[in-house]
Amino acid sequence: MKKIFILTIALMAFSFVNAQDKINSIKAPMELKADEKITVSVDYTASEARSIILNLQLGEAPWTPYGFSTVDVPAGTGTKAIVLKVKPSIPVGSNYKISAVLTTANGTWNERIDVVTQPNVSAVK
Repeated sequence: MKKIFILTIALMAFSFVNAQDKINSIKAPMELKADEKITVSVDYTASEARSIILNLQLGEAPWTPYGFSTVDVPAGTGTKAIVLKVKPSIPVGSNYKISAVLTTANGTWNERIDVVTQPNVSAVK
């Protein structure tokens, strides 16, 4: 019985710590141009040092990527201004999305903890 109680407390503590790790919001331009640098503001909460991956990609299959940036963030709650360079090859269109991905420190998509996406981004001339 004591082991079950300790296991339950440990699981609750693990869930509480991981519940703190999240992308609270992102603010990104709704229009962008080929070959330009945009700044995306990402509000986050992290229980320990983490990384944020920023992706600009087509909003449907084949999910073609048109920009990528990664930054490290310390534990705590904060806002990070992340610069993303739009690829010159992005076609004019309105079905793009920008996603902020919270990962383990130096993590990849496979180690994602939370994702917030801004859809309906347009590439203009």
